[in-house]
Amino acid sequence: MDKNRKHPQSKKIHYLTWIFLAVIFLFGLNKLYKEITMPPPIVYIVPNDFIGPVFVFFGQKDGITPSADILGRSVLIPKNGVIKIKQDVGDVIAKQEDGKQNMYWVEISKSGIRKKLILNDNTQQEKNGDFYENYYDENGLPHKYPVIEKNHPFYYFSESQRKEKMIFGHEGCQHQFLEKNTESTEKPPACAKFLVISPNQFLTMPRWMWNGINHPYSSISEFEETANERVLMKENFYQSE
Repeated sequence: MDKNRKHPQSKKIHYLTWIFLAVIFLFGLNKLYKEITMPPPIVYIVPNDFIGPVFVFFGQKDGITPSADILGRSVLIPKNGVIKIKQDVGDVIAKQEDGKQNMYWVEISKSGIRKKLILNDNTQQEKNGDFYENYYDENGLPHKYPVIEKNHPFYYFSESQRKEKMIFGHEGCQHQFLEKNTESTEKPPACAKFLVISPNQFLTMPRWMWNGINHPYSSISEFEETANERVLMKENFYQSE
């Protein structure tokens, strides 16, 4: 018997090993490709004197291009809270993957000091039917608490946290959709919204600030007009507090 001849079982193991290594290589290559082509995180820069709703419209010819930022690419929230971005939403916001943030909210002071903000998520429901509150801290880590109606609405935050600005209601603009012109073939623009406010202020904010704008608009221009009106209304309301 030829001692140099490989046993069939040995050949099979050798063959399977190469297949395994090839799969790992292709998996790593695919992951690297996604890393290279994936948009960097979008960073919403919140001036420390800003409070109120923010609406982000994507794919706008007169929009801005996000600027380079240490965390990704950033846009500054203007006084009226309306941001128009030139790029399409898929070119700006990466798909959410486990362990990676695709967006940040950063408060900035007049002296340039930055602070990441908490995202207070909407009430969610478990598969078993139970409801829970959750938020994502400054590092993007989730915190989950059962809904307890007898407690303070924001019982899961400390007294000091309830006074701090954070992000509420981050979602699409289904309640403020732009009515499609019957003569136009264009789709309504992709839009995202969120609210910048502290938990304590959330409980006392006027209806026109957030819930009162839940209705259709004929154009972004019309929406901007109402947003500009809200700037003065906010100033008057919070000066009188």
